[in-house]
Amino acid sequence: MEFARPDMLWMLPALPLVAFWIALGVRRGRAELDRFVGGDLGDTLAPGYSWRKHLLKGTLKTVALALLIVALAGPRFGTQLVKVDREGIDVVVALDTSLSMLAEDMLPNRLERAKQAIVDLIKGLEGDRVALVVFAGDAYALCPLTVDYDAALMFTRTVDVDMVSEPGTAIDKAISVSAALFDDSDKRDRAIIVVTDGENHEGDALGQARAAGERGIRIFTIGIGNPAGELIPERGPDGSIAGYKKDRKGETVLTRLDEKTLQEVAAAANGKYLPATREGLELRVLYNEISGMERKAIQGEFVERRKERFWIFLGIALALLLIDSLVTSRATGLSRRPRRYLHTGVTALALAIAVTTAPPAHAGRVDSGKVKSGNEYYRAGEYDKALTLYRESLGDTARTRAGRLPDNYQGVLY
Repeated sequence: MEFARPDMLWMLPALPLVAFWIALGVRRGRAELDRFVGGDLGDTLAPGYSWRKHLLKGTLKTVALALLIVALAGPRFGTQLVKVDREGIDVVVALDTSLSMLAEDMLPNRLERAKQAIVDLIKGLEGDRVALVVFAGDAYALCPLTVDYDAALMFTRTVDVDMVSEPGTAIDKAISVSAALFDDSDKRDRAIIVVTDGENHEGDALGQARAAGERGIRIFTIGIGNPAGELIPERGPDGSIAGYKKDRKGETVLTRLDEKTLQEVAAAANGKYLPATREGLELRVLYNEISGMERKAIQGEFVERRKERFWIFLGIALALLLIDSLVTSRATGLSRRPRRYLHTGVTALALAIAVTTAPPAHAGRVDSGKVKSGNEYYRAGEYDKALTLYRESLGDTARTRAGRLPDNYQGVLY
């Protein structure tokens, strides 16, 4: 099972407190009545009142609330084949899985930071086919070109440094394998995105980049890491750092981001080099570049999609609320008040609308006031202040990670 809005589930831990509060209220109510008039007299003054039914009604409400929270989270399970017709380009992402990607100059490490960048990129694509290539001393396609973004995300999240047994960082092979995934008879625009620290120790990366450029393939490179260098930690069974990687001579290895190589590779194929940032700003620039490429119709493909199942939880929750409206706190009988049914009907309608129209978790907001101020600083030539305001305006929302930037952002970065 997966959820469209998993952030909604954070409300579930509060439900035991709600249940405790209801039970405490029932107990206190009975205790107060007994304290003032005594148990037998209390039954006389409140004939037919059932504390157990009162507790039952509280339980029904609590369980219904739990189910509504799950429904709001958008549960999905089971699969169905859906035909997808789109317009877009073909994008192959080549991800470096060499040991140097375990360096922790980007948190939690280079590889995990790169994987998150790719996940955010895929989530921002609309209509484009995407593929994933992993490489170290060799390269191979992990996921072919597809519009099934769920599958691409799944493959991306499984990537680790032990996926390619051959040690090294063969950017040339990554480009060659990536370019082979494209069909030259298909005239839509194509792009290769190489995500690496750039420590190219072998092969002719520039030659492969030029060959790809001659086929009309653009190459974008994203540099992960610190040009000043970083140690590669070796961890023990408990996850703690046991030492740092050493070479054959016994000297500690210092891995550096090779920006020069990545800049040359990108330039050779009419692309652009983008250094990775903590905020993921490079993704927005990359998204804007991809969005400007020529998009053509992609023949319909059948892809697997998770089935929306929120209605199951919503239906059970509404049924429980209906039962609650029928049950009174009296020992016998059902409620005969029409207003109670009307109240339940209105509540059910409101809840159904809330579940079916709730925005996904990535529907964040951009602070337009800060964007406007940033634009003013940009026009005045005060780029540092503009960059600060732009970053603050983006916050930490997945919608901005998907690539919607102020128009001036690229100018500030470059």
